[in-house]
Amino acid sequence: MMKIISMIVCCFLIFACSEDPKEAQKDQISDQISDQMQSMINTDQKIDQTIQIDQSVSADQMIVDMAVDAEKCTMPTDHPCDGQADGPSVLNEHSAVYDDQRMEMLIFGGNTAVPENCGFPSYTAETAIWIYYDYPLPDTCGHWLKVDAGENGPPGRARHSAVFANGKMWVFGGRFKKSSGYGLFNDLWAFDVASRAWQQLNPPTSPSARVNSSMVYDSKRNAIWVFGGNSSTSGLNINALNDLWRYDIAQNTWTEVSYTDQSEGFASVPRLWHAGLYDEKRDRLVYFGGGDSGSLNVASYFYDLAVYDITNNTWESITPLNRPDGRFWSQMVYQKQSDQYLLFGGHDDQALGNRNDTWRFDPNQGLWEMMGNADTFLREANGACDFPYDFATTDKNIPERRNAHTLVWSNQCERAILFGGKTDCGAINDLWYWQDEVWVKQVNASEGESCGRWRSNPENCANLCF
Repeated sequence: MMKIISMIVCCFLIFACSEDPKEAQKDQISDQISDQMQSMINTDQKIDQTIQIDQSVSADQMIVDMAVDAEKCTMPTDHPCDGQADGPSVLNEHSAVYDDQRMEMLIFGGNTAVPENCGFPSYTAETAIWIYYDYPLPDTCGHWLKVDAGENGPPGRARHSAVFANGKMWVFGGRFKKSSGYGLFNDLWAFDVASRAWQQLNPPTSPSARVNSSMVYDSKRNAIWVFGGNSSTSGLNINALNDLWRYDIAQNTWTEVSYTDQSEGFASVPRLWHAGLYDEKRDRLVYFGGGDSGSLNVASYFYDLAVYDITNNTWESITPLNRPDGRFWSQMVYQKQSDQYLLFGGHDDQALGNRNDTWRFDPNQGLWEMMGNADTFLREANGACDFPYDFATTDKNIPERRNAHTLVWSNQCERAILFGGKTDCGAINDLWYWQDEVWVKQVNASEGESCGRWRSNPENCANLCF
């Protein structure tokens, strides 16, 4: 289950191995995705050149409204038309939740830094909430609304956790950069989507400060669960956790939960960067993957589904033979209508590193199934952070390989929304729908994609990113 990560692939763990593509611009390339979708426009970057495009775009981004079920995702009659065309700049290590009643995705915090040549850029800790209106809008209305935190909002942070419950986005933990190392949070905040105001909760006890924990909402108990994470303030060392906490929303109290692990400690092993969800049909918490406390050049990544049965207070580990590779910082959501789990992306411990494979798990059968295509490894790196343009295959009909992204599920629209993350070429800000078992691009990336994705003649790419 666990493998040794190479020094070359390891450079993706904290930062991307690329030059900064901020000067790049993009041409438009028509690409028909399916008969059910509108023709979408991919962009073609040119370095230090002026290019001609056959359709106008705003700020290097274009939003394409796909045809959706009119009965499921129509614009509310009271929509304020207060949004803008441009969404967040490149963003990773952020959090996102979905409000089914309003059909809105909320994004908070994160890091906008874009590394150059495997260096350490100035780390940011964002404070704003971004709201994405997830339904067709007239041309005069933008899909994005930025809500600044203001004086009463939480301090900026990244690598925090978030859930949506009771009309609010709940945020726990995270980190910010200090002159030496990082400062960690263990505070709890709630953003009310109706009033668009923050409130800090002050329960009498709290979990210890941490980053990269998993936080899920338990609708049966009106409770929030936090499992695992990393309590280290160093950017180079890790202290993985396996404590389990329940927050009672009505009582404003945290309770640490002692448990029994029937998998001999395998399921509840200390881990961080794991993906999590609440399976309401079976009343259980489900986690996938993550990493242990291994240092940056020797890390162990998990491939199991670690399942906590809330009623029986027991853990078990599910590891079918056909499954995703071990990885960290993937994302997983529960598809309520089909009663399945959907997993995308993450960073593996193989030669490829960042992934863009999509998997579906059937909890009734206990089986994983890979959905559609994924980029595959082709050629070894030339050296540390020096990757050839044909390092991997490129399928432009699916999202770029990445980790540290967000994935939310809309019960109302019956689709997942993927946004942002960390790629081989920096940070990214594209947005995709997973609907009817196919990926559809909604917002083009302004940067962060590999050269083979945005250049019409990839054989002219000097390396993976340019």
